[in-house]
Amino acid sequence: MKQNIKRLLLLLSMITCFFVLSGCAKTEDAGSEEVTAEMKETLINGSRQYLATFAAYSDEELEEQLKQAEKAENTVISTALTSWKSVKEDLGSLQVDEMGAPLIQTDEKTGEPAVTVQAEGEDTYQVEMTAVYEQRTMEFVLTAEAEDDGYGGSVLTVTEMTFTPDYSIGEKLGKASLNMLMGMGTVFVVLLFISFIISRLKMVNSWGTKKEDKTVKEAAPAKPVAPAPAPVKPAEPEPAPVKPAEPEPVPAEPEEACEENLVDDLELVAVITAAISAAQKVPVEGLVVRSIRRKSGSNWKRS
Repeated sequence: MKQNIKRLLLLLSMITCFFVLSGCAKTEDAGSEEVTAEMKETLINGSRQYLATFAAYSDEELEEQLKQAEKAENTVISTALTSWKSVKEDLGSLQVDEMGAPLIQTDEKTGEPAVTVQAEGEDTYQVEMTAVYEQRTMEFVLTAEAEDDGYGGSVLTVTEMTFTPDYSIGEKLGKASLNMLMGMGTVFVVLLFISFIISRLKMVNSWGTKKEDKTVKEAAPAKPVAPAPAPVKPAEPEPAPVKPAEPEPVPAEPEEACEENLVDDLELVAVITAAISAAQKVPVEGLVVRSIRRKSGSNWKRS
């Protein structure tokens, strides 16, 4: 617990005042972009302190420091801690030299640590160094800005820190392929989802039509039930016309006798025709009387 408190106090002290150049008064050429040896050494030592402090954090301590930085609204430290958290597993443990300081990759020509310190502008400086870790090297870049401390000296305040692991070509291609597959997979899934939504739109339209028809049916008044039609009595068939019975053929009589009968019995013929018409229900016009003769053995006598 005491060790964690010490580390926290160390980090807070570096946040509040990165480097205090005590006893170093401003000169007339303070605005010059040239980096003095003292400034260069201070920047390098401060960068190594940050590397050692970050590497010493466990996962729990790193989460705690990140929460405190976010609570204090210190965006510089919170961004740096988040960046370090994302690359920590790919680096492994920090390698140190004989003095216990973070090991910096050396220049092949000079044999000295490959560290670059340059002025980015007025009172702004940048340090670049390649730190050696268990699994790979990492390029660490720190940017600081010099400010007046109010006592004739200068104070360097960190404005940015970046951590860039050196991956091999195979690792870079693998990550690029993975990112490409993830991107294409995401687009493919989204397109499938959009296609599914479009295919379901017809169901929404059908549901709306059914609901509208149901509403119309509920609003429409009920139609009165028509009474059942009364059974129609079939019309009685008309009696078939009775074909007048043809008189039995009679033996031909002499022409003179027929003319005599017709002349003498016109009244009798009219009466008999009317009687036949009434009995057979046939109009008189439909009857044709050809002859009238007395039946032999009949008691019917002419009056």
